[in-house]
Amino acid sequence: SPKGGDSADGKTVLPGKTLESRPKGAALSPTEAYNLAYNDYLKGNYDLAILSFQNFVQQYPGSALIPQVIYWTGESYYSKRSYSKAVDYFEQAVSLAPDWPRAHTRLADAYIAMMMYASMRPSEAIPKARAAAGKALEIDESLGEAHASLAQIAARCDWDWLTAHREIQRALVLSPN
Repeated sequence: SPKGGDSADGKTVLPGKTLESRPKGAALSPTEAYNLAYNDYLKGNYDLAILSFQNFVQQYPGSALIPQVIYWTGESYYSKRSYSKAVDYFEQAVSLAPDWPRAHTRLADAYIAMMMYASMRPSEAIPKARAAAGKALEIDESLGEAHASLAQIAARCDWDWLTAHREIQRALVLSPN
């Protein structure tokens, strides 16, 4: 697994964490509850995924899966184009798992989306997006998605086509899918 326990499949537990067993009296183990919510996300049932992830946080507040639950809640809001809420959740994910590069990358993407489609001013969004993408690359230089975020910043914010091209090429080499 890459640095930070990062995984696109949503099932990788963060470094130093293990899968959890069912608490006494609970209908589902934290892992089972997480997988159900994650499957709702995968099926595009974002409202149900959000509700399930929020219930997870209430039912299993000490779970090692909380950073991933918060992250996928952010992804669900992002998919619904609720960028402000996505930013909130990605910021929480970064706070809970500061060495998880994918959370930083998606935070950068959400800031750019806030600038493009919502009410965040470029003067606020661009530095935050650049810092989040930079932090992701500081943690893991080989994360193609972070290079794609930098390409987006270069193209949409800086109008720096050479840098955008270089970063997107790097992203494609690192993450061809």
